Amino acid sequence: MSERARAYPARMAEIGVGGGAMEVRVERGGRITIPPEVLRSLGLEEGDVLELEVAGRSIVLRSAKRITVDGLWGLAGVHEVDLEDVEDALGRDRHGPLRGR
Repeated sequence: MSERARAYPARMAEIGVGGGAMEVRVERGGRITIPPEVLRSLGLEEGDVLELEVAGRSIVLRSAKRITVDGLWGLAGVHEVDLEDVEDALGRDRHGPLRGR
């Protein structure tokens, strides 16, 4: 195992998951193992599908999971909002057209 690969877990603790390179070994049948902390940080579980892209001499893996509106429901919790606050955020007053037009 390379020095960089041995130092990877400590480096992940310093910077958090992501943003760095690591080495993994290609096993029989072309299998690689993605470290559990990387899987957790990306919300990936056994059986999830990844997209594989070859870009020059690089392999890019990305989650094939798609975010849906239903998947976001309740994510931010429950917040009460006044109609005036919504109108202000949209840049218009309650009884007229958009301001600044």
